[in-house]
Amino acid sequence: MEAQSDTWSAEFMVMLPIWQGKNKAETKSAAASLDAAQASLTNMQNMTALDIQMALTEAQSAWRKVDVYKNTIIPQAEQTYQAGVVSYTNGKVDFMAVLDSLNALRNIKLDYYKARVDYEKAVANLEKAVGKPLFSSGTQP
Repeated sequence: MEAQSDTWSAEFMVMLPIWQGKNKAETKSAAASLDAAQASLTNMQNMTALDIQMALTEAQSAWRKVDVYKNTIIPQAEQTYQAGVVSYTNGKVDFMAVLDSLNALRNIKLDYYKARVDYEKAVANLEKAVGKPLFSSGTQP
């Protein structure tokens, strides 16, 4: 007769949630950090959009001013000056009137160039807000 073995072997495994609290805390902390980062990103996107909108509005306003000077005010001042020269030649106005119209024309042109500078600054601010040049070399209006 064969010898019978009286040895029995059994294995079992029990999962004890020893680290479960720590993992939940780390998960909550990571989720909170993610939420904060997303909120910060959204805030930065909103601020950038506002900066772009403000810079665009400034550039458009400056360009309208340049356009009015270039197409309306300067031509009118030049016509006034030319009319003054003709009137002086015909003896209808004195030389001081011609000089006054010339001085007015020069001041208007100076204001035009100041408006151009304001426009260039506004475009630079817009490019800064957008993060890249708006015009390739030589294509700016």
